[in-house]
Amino acid sequence: MSAAAQSTPAVAGARTSLAKGLDLLTVIAERGADGMVLSAAARRAGMHVATAHRLLGTLTEAGFVSFDPYSKRYHLGIMPYEIVGRAGENVAFVELRRRMRCSLRAVQEDVGGIVCLSVPSRGESLCIDVIGGDTDIHINTLEVGSRRPLGAGAASLALLAVMPEEEREQTIERERERYRKYGDLTAEIVRAAIARYPVEGYVVNDAVIIPDIAAIGIPLFEGDRVIAALSVTNVQSRLSKQKAAVVATMLAVAERAGFTTCRKI
Repeated sequence: MSAAAQSTPAVAGARTSLAKGLDLLTVIAERGADGMVLSAAARRAGMHVATAHRLLGTLTEAGFVSFDPYSKRYHLGIMPYEIVGRAGENVAFVELRRRMRCSLRAVQEDVGGIVCLSVPSRGESLCIDVIGGDTDIHINTLEVGSRRPLGAGAASLALLAVMPEEEREQTIERERERYRKYGDLTAEIVRAAIARYPVEGYVVNDAVIIPDIAAIGIPLFEGDRVIAALSVTNVQSRLSKQKAAVVATMLAVAERAGFTTCRKI
């Protein structure tokens, strides 16, 4: 028997314990300041009291849960807050996603396709929300958590288009080789797409990365600071026919959400 086969039960057991531990952590967090006694936590999480006791002991040692020996109650520990603090700018993305969710749905219901919300993160474009609706196209790179170099895709292209010129050029040169991993994309194509933004107010990926799949993107601003980019992806023929309607809808929902969508560059 191979080493991989021998380790399978142990790996499965570890995953099961992790899932149960996370269930307990969620249950404890839901009770807030009131906390929970062991039996109630085990019952709510749907596990044996002995299992819950063992897992809560581990969570307590790691700081994810705290235990009051007097009230016999478990409360959320300091570590979850510590993780949030370490996350830095990514925490703001949670509120942005919540703020924009209804707007994303409105765009998708109106024009179809796949609607994405992306933000600038550590020199890349980070997808933080996706609404696909009943679309018949499926692109596995358009997923929450996926990252792309700035310029690869409509949303990341929109983020790149509004950067200061010197910084934009440095980014394009830095990512020149990475672009080649995205279909027929090149640094020259990225520059040409960006050149259209000051005139049109939006950017277009004309099926350069995936054949017959195109996308339109706009940047979202609060004051002079770019916050995110909104994009719609669809088959090229559909997007070409309704380009004006797509752009108009994106601009309208962005405005309703309190964003401006253009800036001179």
